[in-house]
Amino acid sequence: MEELFEMKSNKAKRIIFMLAALFTIAGCSQPKPTTPIPGAEDLSPDKIVDRLFSSFAFDDIAGAEKYFSSRIPEKLAADFISDFNATKRVGRFKTFLVNATERDAEVKVIYNFSAMNAETGMFESKKQVDTRHIKLVKESDYWKIHSLGIEDFDLAVEKHVFMECLGAVLDAVVAQEKYRRGHDAYSGTIGSLVPLVAFDDAKCSDMKVSNADAKGYLIEAVTRNNKPCNIVADTDSYSPATYEECLMTE
Repeated sequence: MEELFEMKSNKAKRIIFMLAALFTIAGCSQPKPTTPIPGAEDLSPDKIVDRLFSSFAFDDIAGAEKYFSSRIPEKLAADFISDFNATKRVGRFKTFLVNATERDAEVKVIYNFSAMNAETGMFESKKQVDTRHIKLVKESDYWKIHSLGIEDFDLAVEKHVFMECLGAVLDAVVAQEKYRRGHDAYSGTIGSLVPLVAFDDAKCSDMKVSNADAKGYLIEAVTRNNKPCNIVADTDSYSPATYEECLMTE
């Protein structure tokens, strides 16, 4: 009897730990609506990048976050736009559509700029030239920027995308415990779990449940990262817990 109580107690502790982890991923599984781009419903991907770099060239960056995917935290996009505009004075630029499907596109942009001198706080007179490969995704009727070919920014985006999927997986774990209280076994389908916690399984490119019975289950998910990562969870644990761990499993 004591052993049974200890087993239930340990399981409860594991669930509480997983719930705490879920709350740490604040708001990850809450869908964020696509921000409209006025007059841009029919604009091609290269024209969207044109608009972003025009905002830099004319030092008119107010509202430029609307060109970025809803998968990217607004603060991350806003910080990048502000920092880029503050440290580079963009001059001439040219965009080229490299490739495009119905949902994804890649645009190359070549631009010249004057960099800010860190010591004087002034922009240097000598121009530099840079090339970036920018990736876009189709959201509703709009092309939106998903990655910039800038390492720090793109890494932050990839971490966020991973955490969104992990948040959805942990929501599913919580939903399984709610489902189990009203049934003789855990659920074998994601569809039956979604209404219990109202999570968005589309944060992952794929999510499924297997081996569901009265004792447990296995949730398997695939992230939407550029290099997809597999996440697994059961009644006892989940892994990987961070994007860095995800990269180590390659």
